[in-house]
Amino acid sequence: MNNSTKKGKTMRKILKMVENDGELKDFVDILFQYYKNKEINLSDNKLKKYGIIREIDELLIYDKKGPLYISLHDFNEIPLFRTELEAISYLKSMNITPETSYDELNDFEKGVLIENLLQKAKNWVPLGYKKIVEDVLLGSDYWLTNKRGEKIHLCKYVAYLNSLAKMGKLKEVEYALVNKTMENHMENLMEYRLLLAKSISIFDTMLDNNIKYANIDYKFLGKRRKHEEYSMLCQYIHLNKSLSENLMSKLGLNNNSLLRKYYPVLVHTAYTNPNISYLMPFFIFDGIEEISVYAKIPKLLKIKYNLDFKGMDLTGNNTYFGNWSKRQLKSYLRPGERV
Repeated sequence: MNNSTKKGKTMRKILKMVENDGELKDFVDILFQYYKNKEINLSDNKLKKYGIIREIDELLIYDKKGPLYISLHDFNEIPLFRTELEAISYLKSMNITPETSYDELNDFEKGVLIENLLQKAKNWVPLGYKKIVEDVLLGSDYWLTNKRGEKIHLCKYVAYLNSLAKMGKLKEVEYALVNKTMENHMENLMEYRLLLAKSISIFDTMLDNNIKYANIDYKFLGKRRKHEEYSMLCQYIHLNKSLSENLMSKLGLNNNSLLRKYYPVLVHTAYTNPNISYLMPFFIFDGIEEISVYAKIPKLLKIKYNLDFKGMDLTGNNTYFGNWSKRQLKSYLRPGERV
């Protein structure tokens, strides 16, 4: 691996760089495919060659080796638990120890949990979304195994690589790829995790008084709709100089580019805030003339309406990013109001 790459490259760019290493190329291609789509279009036999195991019709929660109550609370595609205490009480009602990880449950316990969560979600969402609840909660999930017999949830492994990349820890990225491990991950990510947790908390407070609404024309979503359905309401926060400096000050940062490392996470975790609707896209805008854009389409909307933001000069899948001019912002979004 070429360690001369400049510090601060994203995981996406680092993974492309690693592709030049013939020994890792195929493995990296698979990780890159998962990173972009959360799906891998290869046979199970092909995946096993790289230590990857696919499980179908699995519950799509993050960190299946961590406390289950945290995993359920953090799943916010459909915000079934607004607080960790709600998740704890729910699990106790099924005689499941909240601190137990999903991976530690037996097949019967997993089946009961999934059945109850599906019913809870169907009762939660509006009528028009009930039929697609299963597509949101269930799907293909992946695990990574290594020579030491460790079993690592692939989504957490890829997030670990991404975090290392943001910190410029290229040697640690290389070690994690070669050995298929998250060894010393707590130590390697200590500073990043502390700042991320703090940024999530501060940003969550900012949302309460700074959420605004706008309409997106369907022509930018690549759709042809009836005249009366020509736009979709979205929600956003625009971090002007004052808000951005306030956030940086509270985090002890002196560079806006450092702050932007956290936006892809913040645009996702924002949906745990009760003031953010899980039935609307959400944007973070940073800047006035040249605007950094981070956006998320909730999975319910993406599936029901087959939405994406690529017609708005953004790249990504469920989470999107890019840069807009002031003119583009006015072109893509029209004033709107939540009813």
